[in-house]
Amino acid sequence: MRHFTQASSAFVLYFAAITPLSEAAHAQVTWTHYGVIEARFSHAMAYDSDRDRVVVYGGIGSRTFGDTWEWDGSTWERKTTASSPSLRQGHAMAYDAARKRVVLFGGGPLDTWEYDGSDWRRIGSPTFPPPRTGHAMAYDETRGRVVLFGGASGSGPFEQWFSDTWEWDGSAWTQLTSASAPTGRRDHTMAYDAGRGRLVLFGGTGPSRLPMDETWEWDGNDWVLRSTAAPPPARQSAAAAYDVGRGRIVLFGGQGIRGFLNDTWEWNGIEWAQRASSAGNPSGRSLHGLTYDAARGRVLLFGGVDSAGAKIDTWLWDGDAWVEPPRVRDPEARIYHDMAFDAARGRMVLFGGNGRSGFLDDTWEWDGTRWQERSPANRPPARYRHAMTYDSVRQRVLLFGGSGLTGRLADTWEWDGNDWTQRTPAQLPPSREQHQMVFDEQRGRAVVFGGYIGGTTYNNETWEWDGATWTQRTPDTIPRARLQYGMAYDAGRGVVLMFGGFDQGSLLTELLGDTWEWDGNDWTERFPPSAPSPRADHRMAYDPARQRVMLYGGGFQALGDTWEWDDVEWSPRAPDNNPGPRYRYSLAYDSQREQMVMFGGSSIFGTFSDTWEYAPTNPASYTSYGSGCVGSAGTPVLAAANGARPWIGDDFTVEAANLPPGQLAGLFVGASATAWAAIPLPQPLAVVGMPGCDLLASGDVILPMANPAGTGRVTLPICACPSLLGGAFYNQSFVFDPGTNPLGLIASNGAVAVLGDR
Repeated sequence: MRHFTQASSAFVLYFAAITPLSEAAHAQVTWTHYGVIEARFSHAMAYDSDRDRVVVYGGIGSRTFGDTWEWDGSTWERKTTASSPSLRQGHAMAYDAARKRVVLFGGGPLDTWEYDGSDWRRIGSPTFPPPRTGHAMAYDETRGRVVLFGGASGSGPFEQWFSDTWEWDGSAWTQLTSASAPTGRRDHTMAYDAGRGRLVLFGGTGPSRLPMDETWEWDGNDWVLRSTAAPPPARQSAAAAYDVGRGRIVLFGGQGIRGFLNDTWEWNGIEWAQRASSAGNPSGRSLHGLTYDAARGRVLLFGGVDSAGAKIDTWLWDGDAWVEPPRVRDPEARIYHDMAFDAARGRMVLFGGNGRSGFLDDTWEWDGTRWQERSPANRPPARYRHAMTYDSVRQRVLLFGGSGLTGRLADTWEWDGNDWTQRTPAQLPPSREQHQMVFDEQRGRAVVFGGYIGGTTYNNETWEWDGATWTQRTPDTIPRARLQYGMAYDAGRGVVLMFGGFDQGSLLTELLGDTWEWDGNDWTERFPPSAPSPRADHRMAYDPARQRVMLYGGGFQALGDTWEWDDVEWSPRAPDNNPGPRYRYSLAYDSQREQMVMFGGSSIFGTFSDTWEYAPTNPASYTSYGSGCVGSAGTPVLAAANGARPWIGDDFTVEAANLPPGQLAGLFVGASATAWAAIPLPQPLAVVGMPGCDLLASGDVILPMANPAGTGRVTLPICACPSLLGGAFYNQSFVFDPGTNPLGLIASNGAVAVLGDR
């Protein structure tokens, strides 16, 4: 056992002794997408016959994607991998059945990747096809090779159209030569006819920009143009797959001279035949994915694009008809909705907004896994640009104002988890929209500032709701009138934080970039050394675990940056992933799962229905275990001071409450909760004169705790060492309490600290 009188030096020396120092780069925070697969096109899709999964990678929709999804026959599941290809579109994939790998090539970057069902791995090769997009790939089962044909690179007068054929054997790309070949083209489709041992290529577009109707076959040595009496109409960006059970190449959709197509064709090796009436088919589209799901004996179609944008639907072809299986629904894509976390029930609550069907009056709940629509007996009228917050005192989600079919609103509603109830106080703030509302937990008040009143009037009033009455506050200092700003309650400092928004300037609407705080009595402008650019239509939320306010995106045109406020300055963050540029979304903090939750919004790519969560890559925690024993001032309770967490690079303070004031106290800091040298833990201490007390943590270092008034504290400086991430140490406090037991010593509960990086 080592005894130290200086807490700081003891703790630092302890970790220096047990941990090798390393300053390797690591990601501190990350955005993670949840919910159903997002609408997309120009993605790649292949069937993993060994695992009976359809694999999708990348594409473009609300943004360019770099995600991996799998279809198990009923649902799409996102796969988390340690490494991954870069964001891309226009790439191609095929499944190498001999090597049990999905092979990906192109989409812009000159790289080859393989996916084994667990992770992606970049594969080197002495030779590569030139970089390209719009090419086609299929697996030749007879020869055990992935075959690539065509594609294009560059644009305008510098565009290059390829007519080359390449094979991948798992270690190298080899260019093949043949007596004949299709002309240079892109956006064609290709599938392997296993019954006849041929690769079949159809359509595409070349330098003329006109769609083609040619059918070509590759036998491993040469390309042969097949002459058919009635081929499908010329098209590009169609998709094809081989139906093993029926021995047919199935082709669907694409874009022809007159627009998007939704016809279904089959190739039997001799001729093309049109199947299924267009009325029962998926809607017309191009750049979709098509593959054969052998485990379920169906051709599967996913995604694509039409004149309205990216598609999200999944369809199955059984040889006679297309069927759309039931799908888990997310809320409709929308903007100007709002959301609040119901802490009593552990649900994120979303209401309203503006979607394709107009103003919405639907109520949805997110449990961290899926969205569920609620059907309450009563509901607020349809609206958008309203504000919501959670009243933690009365355990109700509160909604105020917005704009609906009758114009701007000034009504107040509460959600109790089962139904909405309208509150009718004697006094109401003027009707408004595009305001924000947060709940001041220390004062038990909901706070509203500003918003749009009508005409050219932007509001700068401050109102508070106490659960029964709205009261206008009259602070000495008042921020500029504004709307579409961001606001959050900083519980660590007990203030409401506001940033940015729109104001009506002398001539034009002005974007704001100012930072303000409301302490319950007055507004104070803060002048940090750095700040986000002026913006509006963003959202902010407070993370109590990390003691940071987070802001994302917004802007006059959609931004995609992440910022955090630590009460001194705004700092830009560079998370692992990114929801992409957007504004008009909703954002709230899930205090049970310790995640920021974002839903919806819009950008130049359209309106979104996606769900994202933001959290540290390596979260810190301080968790109690076991229990203390009763002393003269009660049972000592060990916890982190002010809800702090053990973040690397920070000072971490723990405190023990219910101690006899002024008595000598100490803190055990150890590496184990199961053993201390030869002593197994937990260990009853009755044998040493402490009946009812247990030893819960090893005392590798013992630090004094200052205890002037019944609460002992000690501050532990944690090295800014990435090598510590995920590491744990254990604590227990002891205090002299003469007369309580024969030894005159009592103990607290134990606590385990897991080191993280915020």
